[in-house]
Amino acid sequence: AAYNILLLGSAIFAAKEDVQRRGSFRLERQIPCVLMFNHRKMAFQTRDISEAGLGLRLDRPVFLPQRVTVRLEYGGGTLQIQGVVVHNDGTPSEKNLVGIKFDPLTLQEEQKLIHMMHSIPEDWRVNEKVVEGFGNSFTQLATSPFKSFVKLKNVRRTQPRIRASLSCDLQINGKTIKAVTKDISSRGVQIVASQGDWPTRGILSIKVSYQGQILLSGQGQLVWKKRQFNKDLAGVRWFEDHPLLYETWYSMSRGA
Repeated sequence: AAYNILLLGSAIFAAKEDVQRRGSFRLERQIPCVLMFNHRKMAFQTRDISEAGLGLRLDRPVFLPQRVTVRLEYGGGTLQIQGVVVHNDGTPSEKNLVGIKFDPLTLQEEQKLIHMMHSIPEDWRVNEKVVEGFGNSFTQLATSPFKSFVKLKNVRRTQPRIRASLSCDLQINGKTIKAVTKDISSRGVQIVASQGDWPTRGILSIKVSYQGQILLSGQGQLVWKKRQFNKDLAGVRWFEDHPLLYETWYSMSRGA
């Protein structure tokens, strides 16, 4: 009886959920590619690919614009496709994952892409899977509503947020606040400062520097501020995107 109730509950939850199904298969492929954006070129390998888009694992976080061009290179041939960055998840570890959705392909482009996807001999190997028993099936059934709820709540970032401790000066309402960044992105920054009587909202000027050299100087919006232990933690959103902020700091920190 309990099992039947569980089945019924899972069915009701699944019926209410708006399920998004893939229109094409995603295949694990390591295809050399060049990412082109803002007059720059960066070489990577694909992590996975389908007829609709691809996934990349970058060696470090990269701030990307909304639209990019991808040039795939394999078997002496090339294919250049434009697309939209649908997620760009930068983490403190090396898992910097980027997902790109292709623009609609022509028939010729689609045929060439399919040829690239299926022309790697070792990719035809069959992966053997152990057939799951009743216990595993029951466990998956019992936890599926929770997993679906977590998946629905998981909103992926379109720009990475990178931990970086950089000096910064804030000017707001005639006051100067000395602070340190907690993390940075091309769209904003989190800062930590000593407790002070300064606004929780407003327009400010901000200067971010590394070892005495200015990385960024401009204006932004103080969007939130809260007290954490004996410090003030605040979030600032840039008025303009700064896609080269991380790259500049990355190069300077390595003496490039």
